[in-house]
Amino acid sequence: MSFCEGDKAYVIENNSHVTPVRIIRKDGEFYTIQFADQGRINLRESRLFHTEKEAHEKIKRTPSSNGRVIRNGYVSPYQYNNSRSPYGI
Repeated sequence: MSFCEGDKAYVIENNSHVTPVRIIRKDGEFYTIQFADQGRINLRESRLFHTEKEAHEKIKRTPSSNGRVIRNGYVSPYQYNNSRSPYGI
C-alpha cells in the first residue's frame, strides 16, 4: 500500500525509536517526509510504516539468557553483564 501526500506515517530511527512523520511528496520510488521539528528527508517506501504497531513489531527486542538484548538477531559487544562490578562492566 502506498502513501499519499499529507498522510501520517511512522519511521524507525537508529533501529530503536519509532517516530511519526508526515508525507510531503512522492518522487518515483522515494518519499519526502517531514519530522515534527520540520526536518525533511527522502526515504523508500520500505522504510515507512502505516501504524506505530507495525513499526514496533519490526524492531523486536528480546532479552537473552545472559542479560544482553538481542535486536533483530544482533547483540552489541558493548553490553556487559558482570555482577561483580559496581559499574555493570
